[in-house]
Amino acid sequence: MSTDRVASKATIQADREKIRAFLDRADAVRSLKAMGVDAESAKQRVDAMTDSEVISLAGRIDSLPAGGDLGKSDIVIILLVAILVVLIL
Repeated sequence: MSTDRVASKATIQADREKIRAFLDRADAVRSLKAMGVDAESAKQRVDAMTDSEVISLAGRIDSLPAGGDLGKSDIVIILLVAILVVLIL
């Protein structure tokens, strides 16, 4: 296995952890609950996401404003992606 491939696997794993950490946030849990989605189930489904889905969702999280001030639209976009993944699987 090449070094680039190992590095990218490590990056994907770090992105998966970033998504799980986002789903642990109180505002994300509240939003998921309001939409009828169990946060624990959503976190468990992160492993089933494709690498491209993980990269895309982690990129959205990275583009959020620093300091944790999330707008409602930011949370909704990220949660909709997470919900779609849960529903598809």
